[in-house]
Amino acid sequence: MLLQAEHKNLTDSGFRPFNCLICDHHHLEPLTNNRSFGVMFKKCTACGFIQSEYVSKKALSIYYDNFYRGQLTPPQIELARQKTHLQALSQMAYINEIVGELRFDKALEIGAADGALAKLLKNHTTHVYVTEADPNYARLLKAEKELRFIDEADFNRPKYNQFFDLIAISHVLEHLPNPLAAITQYARMLKPNGHLFIDLPNEAQMLVDTGFQANGHLSYFNPDTFLKMVAETDAFEVVECRTCNHSIEAFIASGFRMEEDYESTQTENGTVIRALLRRTKKSAQKPGTHVSETDDAKSLLDDYSARMVEMYHHNKTLRIRLGQLDKAFRLQADELADVQCRYTQLPEQTAPPNLPETSVLTPATITRLDAFLNRIRTEVYPEPPSLSHQAVTEKMMAHVFTKCHLKPNSKVLDVGCGQGLALDLFRQKGMQAQGITLGREDLIACKQKGHTVYEMDQSFLSFDDAVFDFIWCRHCIEHSIFPSFTLSELGRLLKSGSYTYIEVPAPETASRHESNPNHYSVLGKRMWGELIKRAGFSIVEVLDIALQVEAGPDMYWAFILKKDEQLKTP
Repeated sequence: MLLQAEHKNLTDSGFRPFNCLICDHHHLEPLTNNRSFGVMFKKCTACGFIQSEYVSKKALSIYYDNFYRGQLTPPQIELARQKTHLQALSQMAYINEIVGELRFDKALEIGAADGALAKLLKNHTTHVYVTEADPNYARLLKAEKELRFIDEADFNRPKYNQFFDLIAISHVLEHLPNPLAAITQYARMLKPNGHLFIDLPNEAQMLVDTGFQANGHLSYFNPDTFLKMVAETDAFEVVECRTCNHSIEAFIASGFRMEEDYESTQTENGTVIRALLRRTKKSAQKPGTHVSETDDAKSLLDDYSARMVEMYHHNKTLRIRLGQLDKAFRLQADELADVQCRYTQLPEQTAPPNLPETSVLTPATITRLDAFLNRIRTEVYPEPPSLSHQAVTEKMMAHVFTKCHLKPNSKVLDVGCGQGLALDLFRQKGMQAQGITLGREDLIACKQKGHTVYEMDQSFLSFDDAVFDFIWCRHCIEHSIFPSFTLSELGRLLKSGSYTYIEVPAPETASRHESNPNHYSVLGKRMWGELIKRAGFSIVEVLDIALQVEAGPDMYWAFILKKDEQLKTP
């Protein structure tokens, strides 16, 4: 109530932090939670632009310093360099295609990362300036003698009014609190007839249709809202605007895992908006400000925003850590109970033994395992539905029902249930289905649909033995760091003679499933077969599921398994 009253006081005083950033319209419809900042995404009912609720510069600084990327290692920087070089070649080819072999006196790249594009601009420009907020890359850029580093805080200095012939900004606007104010500022810094090159994600459709979110993004554009924003500046002529990279449809169908396609320089409904603008007027219109620069209420809201981001991420980390500690404590309790059982069975004259040297789960190894699980837990990503996965799921489930003779009211467990695609189908068929997932976003999405879903690791399942009639495990076990143990856990939960469906991606395909950072067990078909048999299952059927994705041919393998009557659970 206190915050509501404070917001009313701010609004009554003329302070309007929640109007549309582009058209200043006051009616914004809530869409979903911004998982980077803990505030809402809202869509303008007038122009369609999607923006976050207010996030202050102080909150942004806290987020990027502590939660966005962290300290980059040399191998990470080298991998990023390879990607940015390919991206820069594509961007430079576009600039040359549109403006020809122009020479520039002064050019500026904003958000230059490792300076790949800036170095290419050097071949066409006398003086190249760069700026970068990320301290990892800022250190690298400051060491480049051929580039001139300037701080973004200096942009307002009179020196830089009508100073540059070309400004390039790639995948930065979507991270800024007010992108309209930003490009209006860039217009002031450009000479008359100077050019502004822009790359930014075309991802509004993905957010609305699938819930897809990229880390740290405050604004979600499509070509239409981008051009409306440019028009609002009253300072630019659009020389050319297109979309490129792979198509949105293909990216969604891949489960958002496709690598960038920098060679696709013009794609219908591509995932990147690319444009070249020409500065046309001597002075740009000053945009409406998201918040008043002089209002005392802004300082108060800045502090609220910063504290909200810190609390949101600390609470998120705490929830993950508490879950992992709970699992570790259960493991230690089981180990101690096992030692106590062995001790009570010894003859009375025998002295109490220490833990045997062959014991793996000592307190020290449990601590190391806990730390490792804690680290890789950060690599879990949400699994919104995609057209390709929906088609395969529906087809294979129909086949499973004919093969496994499941009855209504059968108890079913969906391991790695994503956002409930298979659970929806099981419910339609009258099954008592429940699921497990490690993704907090997936858990929320499933519960909103009314499904019974638990936040649980597939290798440390808390269910009793022999409670399920069927287990559905589609594209999950490749995320296990010890799939043999995970298979034994699935067998433990199944009733004798019951069935399991397991589907995994094949290695060495065009999709390069091995490179997915959350994949730890992309094994060959023969190896999967051996692990399945060792876990006590009989293989009823093996199916090859061939797909054609934008990257090329892909393959999944499906295994229909039956729990052996004499399977001994661990």
